[in-house]
Amino acid sequence: MKLVRLAKLEQERAALNARVKEIEKEIITLQTTCEHTFSGDSYSLSCTKCGITRVLYY
Repeated sequence: MKLVRLAKLEQERAALNARVKEIEKEIITLQTTCEHTFSGDSYSLSCTKCGITRVLYY
């Protein structure tokens, strides 16, 4: 019984990891094709469209 549940959880985990990778690829595509509109302060700027952040000072 526990082995069946463990196998099911492992399959679900693998499916979730695959979905995370797909979403990461979509984010990268969005950020590379975005016509950035930055706003922020003297320390960092963030794009209002895609959320990419540029740190100006540490």
